[in-house]
Amino acid sequence: MTLRIGDRVLNPGEKHEARISLGSRPDGTPLSMPVMGIAGARPGPVLGLVTGIHGDEYEGPEAVREILQSIQPGELSGGIIATPIANVPAYEVFGRAAPVDGLDLNRQFPGNAAGFLSPRIAETLVREVVEQSNALIDLHSAGLAYDLLPYTGFNDSPTDAGRASLEMAKAFGIPILYGSTPFANVLRLEAVKREIPVILVEVGGEARLRPDGVATMVRGIRNVLSQLGMIDEPQEGLPAEYTIVKAPPGGEFSHVDTGGFIRNQTSLGALVDAGQVLGTIVDVFGHEITTLTAPIAGMVLSYRTVPVVRTGEWGYSVVEITGTSPVSDTARS
Repeated sequence: MTLRIGDRVLNPGEKHEARISLGSRPDGTPLSMPVMGIAGARPGPVLGLVTGIHGDEYEGPEAVREILQSIQPGELSGGIIATPIANVPAYEVFGRAAPVDGLDLNRQFPGNAAGFLSPRIAETLVREVVEQSNALIDLHSAGLAYDLLPYTGFNDSPTDAGRASLEMAKAFGIPILYGSTPFANVLRLEAVKREIPVILVEVGGEARLRPDGVATMVRGIRNVLSQLGMIDEPQEGLPAEYTIVKAPPGGEFSHVDTGGFIRNQTSLGALVDAGQVLGTIVDVFGHEITTLTAPIAGMVLSYRTVPVVRTGEWGYSVVEITGTSPVSDTARS
């Protein structure tokens, strides 16, 4: 195993932090991406941890910092490479996207080293983190305007990497597993192209740092490290059974046709019928403009908690429940 953090190749038993240059701000001060790494004392795989792709999501960055600070090289087989804040320009303005180009970083992969800033960040992430990893975890939350039911997304393709992705998702320990094939221009697709097992973790929302969400992510990352044989400790908090969900054919997000004020009438995790009322949109006088209904029978996975909504934004996501699955036989105890 060779692990490079910036320009430095780590020796076994070494930790290192670096800032990968992205250029400079208009005043000439450096613009960079922080990267952290641990080279374990023993050989093994490299786990990549990416978080902070959106600047208004905070549980993931705090969990990554806690993991990198708490794990010592002597207890680790293999290595960990992580960026606690992938999108520094968005982080600086507490926003989903960097204000310099307004682009969603998680729609810019594989990136462009000679493009706008967000594609440059994407290219750097692929080169510095993805291409050094044998397994990858992409950590997110719902951001400023939304909340969600925690879930772990896995690559449901019938390949070795897809099957390994499912086992990683189970090991993480969140009871809701979301099966999907990564679509164009997202980070996870870059892992799939390289046959790297990858999972997407979604915990928390409303741009708040929730301690229970951080704890869920820290426990989940340690569980995956255990499942990969990188640390010698039991997996904790595994559910007796997982619920498997997927997006319906038309997509999980319901976009609104008019602006206004949402009055919510459902809850996260609620099981709803097709056509069931999820909420209403009213105008500034309180007059009802339209009703928002479930497009399918399924589970409410996320919704908008900032009640003011603009035309074209989404209000709710409803996913199909496809079945259940027991804990993997490979879970270590």
